[in-house]
Amino acid sequence: MWRFEREFAQKRIRFVVSLFVVLSILLSVGMFMSSLTLVKQMKALIEVIPSMEYVRNIDEKSGTLKVQSEKYALSRDKKAALAAFRETCAECRSLLFGQLERAKDEYTFENLLKAQLILDSFLNETAGADAGTEKVAVKVKAVSGSVYALLSDNSNRYDITKTLYKSTDVANTQVIISFLIAVFVGGGLFLGAIVFLFYSDRQLEKMDALVKTSMIDSLTGLYNRSYFEQRLAESVNRVERFFKPLAVVMVKVEYPPHLEHAARQVILRELAARLIKSTRVYDVNAMYGEDIFASIIHEVEEKEAIIVVNRLKESFEKKEISGKASEVEKEKSLLDIILFFRKKRHHSFHSYIKVLIGAVVYKEGKYGIIEIIGKAEEALIAAEISKDQFKIISIKGTGKHAEKERRG
Repeated sequence: MWRFEREFAQKRIRFVVSLFVVLSILLSVGMFMSSLTLVKQMKALIEVIPSMEYVRNIDEKSGTLKVQSEKYALSRDKKAALAAFRETCAECRSLLFGQLERAKDEYTFENLLKAQLILDSFLNETAGADAGTEKVAVKVKAVSGSVYALLSDNSNRYDITKTLYKSTDVANTQVIISFLIAVFVGGGLFLGAIVFLFYSDRQLEKMDALVKTSMIDSLTGLYNRSYFEQRLAESVNRVERFFKPLAVVMVKVEYPPHLEHAARQVILRELAARLIKSTRVYDVNAMYGEDIFASIIHEVEEKEAIIVVNRLKESFEKKEISGKASEVEKEKSLLDIILFFRKKRHHSFHSYIKVLIGAVVYKEGKYGIIEIIGKAEEALIAAEISKDQFKIISIKGTGKHAEKERRG
């Protein structure tokens, strides 16, 4: 169960990290789009600058027309005043012609066109006319008033300042929104992912510690007895369903006389490593007792079991075990006693060991794990008087648990 929980926790970690990456990409895209918006706004501002110049010039000319119409009414030299007014009208008409191309809406275009037509009509009608007549004076006043009204209305509609502020507000709003998203969403997600990963690691460490205490022997790193029996129950169930035999092998270690406890621990660790190397990956190895190893060897008959037993015996006994053992010395002084300080003594050792091996081969039938383990323990006891110090028993449940023994 712990494996599934750990895999699930790792999947959650990967999901959170993936989500963080995706959102980071989205945030980056958002910032990029904001940058594009700013670029577009800058281009729009660049396009607005010529229009600003034209509008400013048109405003000046329309104001000049109004001023000159008043001067015309008060001037004694009507001819000169009319000539100045006509010249301003011509300049204003040229500006209006250039501004028509930049008109963004129909209403502005119509106002500019009307003002241009009024100026054209006035210039045509007053060409060569007598500047002092009442008719010309009326036309001058009407033209200046109409053109000023049309262009001032166009100026109000074409509010460059409002356009600039609106563009700036849009760009600033997008930048602020992107920044807030990046800070609160991205930053919060980033911190959340860090906290989640931190606590997930702590949970996995606690789970590993729990697994080690409940399943693993602390000295050798092999499975402990309770987990071995659990796996044996699963393996026996598979034998009953699929008729694939297994062997339960127990190995008891016999140390040389007067070997220290610390050296025995080093030997057990070394033998555990040799046991793992001498069995297959899917076999189950455990520390069954204080000096007893146990293994579940899957899918073996009597012949294969004999091979496995011989391989284990050779692996354990043929090669010398060397190492360094640490023993805690007794307190040698009053200060040591007060400080609870103990010195460690390290020494090297070289030793050979002997093993007793008992095995039971279970083929089929209705045997429980207690019976199978009992038969393996009986075989281990019988191995003490065996010539080769190992014994293999084969059991097959047919009717009343028929039993066949084979001595090594």
